Amino acid sequence: MSQLFGPRRRNRRIRNALLVIGLPAFIFIAYFGFIKDDGNSSNDDDSALEIVEEPTTEVIEEVELVDNSPEGILTRDYKWMVQSEDTRQLQELLEIGADGWYGEGTRTAHLEALEAAGLPDVGVPSIPTGCEIIIGGQLCGINALEDAEVALQALQLGLGDPDELPDFNDENSWTRSEASGEPVISVMWGALYVEFGNCYSPFRQCFKGWGIDNSYFAIRGWDKKFPGLVKLPESLLVDWNPNDDTIAPLVTSVNISGGPLLMPERWAFEENIRNAMLYDETNDRYVFKTNLYQVIFTESTGNPPGSSEKQLQWQLYGCSETDWCAR
Repeated sequence: MSQLFGPRRRNRRIRNALLVIGLPAFIFIAYFGFIKDDGNSSNDDDSALEIVEEPTTEVIEEVELVDNSPEGILTRDYKWMVQSEDTRQLQELLEIGADGWYGEGTRTAHLEALEAAGLPDVGVPSIPTGCEIIIGGQLCGINALEDAEVALQALQLGLGDPDELPDFNDENSWTRSEASGEPVISVMWGALYVEFGNCYSPFRQCFKGWGIDNSYFAIRGWDKKFPGLVKLPESLLVDWNPNDDTIAPLVTSVNISGGPLLMPERWAFEENIRNAMLYDETNDRYVFKTNLYQVIFTESTGNPPGSSEKQLQWQLYGCSETDWCAR
């Protein structure tokens, strides 16, 4: 029996010995192999997390090149009775008075220069048909509450292009009218403004009114260009007290002559109308009122008083017996 079982026992002992020695060795090798692999995988992860910086392409903004050559200046687009630096450059090129306003004299010299150079006259503005500017009267044939689009077409035909055409859909374009107090959009032709507002609907804009707003400075004269000769209509003097709201205005039989009576100085204007303007103590201004229009004069004496910065502001607009130009 010992012979039968002897070799098996010996083999078992050898196998057990190998297990005792081999298992710890295997665990030892596997452990350090894991640590080594873990370290490598960590490095791989770190390298994978590194942000690859892509080369950025520098965007160069396109700058509009201005052609200041004689040909470039002559062929620019110009607007009638609009003051600009482009017009000033054109006038200097033409060797005429360079005030920056594109009027009839500039247009004549411009056309002659274009013809001499053999250049097209596509940038030359057309001369407006002309609108009679009578304060309190109809302007360019526009009726009260005329649709804004129709009114603007008539104004551009008669007065030329406005200084700027605002966006009627932009709420920032809307202001409050000093004449009526309602929200309006003002379109300017130099010293002449036209007000548009909502008519029966916020989706329909129409013509509301117009007037003149300009200031005279001791050194540089009028601040804005008049788009035409400003006239006052023949009208009747209104007797009123600007410092007592309890007294209702009264239309008198005193006739006020009409014509181009506006002057830079108040005393000169009073001589033309043969009446004195009334002093409004609350607003520190002088006011003249008839049954057809109102004139407001405000004087800023400058800093220091009496300096060359003296500003003489004139505001003229139409009114009627229904509102008496309440402001």
